[in-house]
Amino acid sequence: MPKQSKKRSLRHNMVHCLKCNKPQKCISVHLRRVCMKNNMPEEQATELAEMKDSARLWILESRTWEYKEICEILPHKPSRIALLKAILQRGFLVNNPPHEGDLSDAPAPSSSPAASISEATSSTTAAVSSEPDSSSDPDAGPSDPTWQKDLPAVTTKVRTKMQAAGLYKKFSGDAEVIKDFKKYLSVDLDVTNCQQEVDNVARFLRYMQPTGDVPTLDFLKKSTDTRDFFQDLKNTDMTAATILNYIKNILHFVDYLRNRLALVATNSEFRNQCQAYKELVETLRKAIFKTNSKDSLSTRYQRFVDGTRSLRECQEVLRVAEKEFLHIFGMLINKDSAKVSAQQRTYYRYYLEAILVLRHFQRPGAVEGMSVREWLDRKPVDNVRVIGISNHKTATTQLASFAISQEEEAWFQPYYKHIRPGFIGDLDSCDRFFTSAKGTAVSSVTNDLGRMHESQVANEICVLIYKVSNVTSQEVRRIAQTEVDSTFTTSQKEGVARRYMAQRYMAHTTAVAKTHYRMLDPASVVQTAVLLGKLSGCSPQRASQTDEASGQQEDRTFDSFIAAFPVTNDGRPPSQKQRTDAGFSPDRTFCDKWRGLQYVNRRRYLLSHFQMRKPAAGSVSRAIAKEGWQTNHPSADEVVKMWRPASRENVEGDKHVINSVDRQKWKGVAIKDFGGEKGLGVVATRQFARGDILCDYHGEVITAKKGNKKMPSINDQAGYMFFFTFREKHLCVDAQSDYCKCHPQLETVGRLINHSSKRPNVKPAACLLNINSKDTTVILFKALGDIKVDEELKFDYGVKRKSFRGEGLDLQWLEE
Repeated sequence: MPKQSKKRSLRHNMVHCLKCNKPQKCISVHLRRVCMKNNMPEEQATELAEMKDSARLWILESRTWEYKEICEILPHKPSRIALLKAILQRGFLVNNPPHEGDLSDAPAPSSSPAASISEATSSTTAAVSSEPDSSSDPDAGPSDPTWQKDLPAVTTKVRTKMQAAGLYKKFSGDAEVIKDFKKYLSVDLDVTNCQQEVDNVARFLRYMQPTGDVPTLDFLKKSTDTRDFFQDLKNTDMTAATILNYIKNILHFVDYLRNRLALVATNSEFRNQCQAYKELVETLRKAIFKTNSKDSLSTRYQRFVDGTRSLRECQEVLRVAEKEFLHIFGMLINKDSAKVSAQQRTYYRYYLEAILVLRHFQRPGAVEGMSVREWLDRKPVDNVRVIGISNHKTATTQLASFAISQEEEAWFQPYYKHIRPGFIGDLDSCDRFFTSAKGTAVSSVTNDLGRMHESQVANEICVLIYKVSNVTSQEVRRIAQTEVDSTFTTSQKEGVARRYMAQRYMAHTTAVAKTHYRMLDPASVVQTAVLLGKLSGCSPQRASQTDEASGQQEDRTFDSFIAAFPVTNDGRPPSQKQRTDAGFSPDRTFCDKWRGLQYVNRRRYLLSHFQMRKPAAGSVSRAIAKEGWQTNHPSADEVVKMWRPASRENVEGDKHVINSVDRQKWKGVAIKDFGGEKGLGVVATRQFARGDILCDYHGEVITAKKGNKKMPSINDQAGYMFFFTFREKHLCVDAQSDYCKCHPQLETVGRLINHSSKRPNVKPAACLLNINSKDTTVILFKALGDIKVDEELKFDYGVKRKSFRGEGLDLQWLEE
């Protein structure tokens, strides 16, 4: 009964009494008995009508809020967020509210700022370049002195908390004051890499001004919000050193306002405001200085107690993971790359990156910036290979360089030849040597190194788990530098300071680069690499015979799995019961590799149907539907992207090409009369891609000797005699007649393709086709590039005389 009474009360129309501010189920009785019991009935009725109108008006207008209005009424972010949560809990409705995950720092809709500084900076920013912020400009590169790579994906705890708190939100780099501040840093203060400082200031200004698209000067009056900003940074577990860096950037911005802003000349109070705000920030910095000092002392004490790791301990992961790495390497060089799983390919890349960072002490930015051209341009010096990296993402202006042994070069080459092409696929725009599985440049070698230390790699027998203490590039470089100072002898200096020699090899600082860059040469790089290799005896160790035998045993294990469950295009992967009944492990390691092989086979099978011309996505989809495949097959778009022009061997066995030559029915080409002296020609009636086979030059194939004998007697028809050389034989195609002997009712089109020595779009290629159980030499026309509809086909005859067509051309196949 109490529950039913409560439900009836909730369904009752509640009206608030404006006298006592309490909700009433029956407002008329309440007025008559309590709040207006001494008033006349007419007065009670009038007040009752007003209270009911007030209740209706609240429902119609006052219960719903616009989030923009809340931001304007309460610009202080923490208070606004608290108010928003409170009114939502009390049943109010809010239009355009922030996402629930962003309630800790809800973005406000744009509104006109209270005091825009666009006018104040008009005179000082007139000379500022209009180029956008390098952090958001896709065309900006390391050649820009203010360039910095985009913020990596949020992975650490601090970045996760900053993302949740909205501390990564910032003003656009196109704002006038942001661009002028960037110029002030790069020109006046000579800060070479100032983009990080500009981004920090843009984030600070967005925190102080949650609304609007143009930064204002209101933050100079918000001392409470300034304290809240530093407190929020501290709440994300950000180190005191990083917070001090934010403070330094803010002080630079305040100095910029005092020195560069035109508002200072017209408003004397503005300089005083800037000075007062600077003193406030410096006061807050004192407390953070104390925290930073305590953190530094705690870190140094912990290092003193625990002791510093040796260089060999830092390189432990290279020794622990070497066995599996060499196993994958063996599969790659033995042409078993199809058996290497996607996880193993990524693991192989991690190990190569770890070699450069932990063994050759290169910065992660240098490893990320290494290009394919720099790998191909490696220089052999004294049985090692020297590689220079110029386009690296580090603060130093020095050329990064290192020397790898021949064995290490042999490890890198399979990645370049087998793994990287599978990563990039058709995305040939990426010129970086190390790419992700998606075909894009590796964004963070540091993260890859961390995954390497905590990696779990599945091979044919078990899952290998490497739980090795992580080591950063900064730590291993510091330890290496310390051991250099304590290990190198005077005789090893050879006229170059040992510290600078090692720093130059590690691309340590810009100061070292400016002072000692003239001494950089491949020989000194090799010399330094040899000396650094002696620090921990970190020369690559070859796999033992036991390891090789173990790898061979693992290969045989998977081979036995394939023998028990053959991979076919129409087959299904074995179930867990089938695997265990056959004596294999119940995990899905072998099953996943089986599916991978079937996927590759199905893709190869589909591509074999479209060797002559690039297929359309619809054609591939119909081919897949015809096979009845529902899962584990490539998409139509993937097959189209993976298509490549067929080689001569593939064309010689292509049924479509053979049938087209035999029947002389070529789709997509037609004869067109251009009139005048030009006469007949051939045009495309459909689009062709580069490498497509369009038609053949059809006629009777005779020897060149017979062709030369016919030349004097045919006169005007001599232009249809195609002389060529194929497999050291001098041959000729006699196409004098419009209709050949084997196709008396069909007019062949290839003989009518006109000449162009400057802009040919097709090229002849000779091959041997089996037509009607007889080997026949055929000249096929292959597209040199994409051909549009109604575009005329032209090829270079190879000679200037019009009476000869391809005289003596050595027609080799056009290998891609």
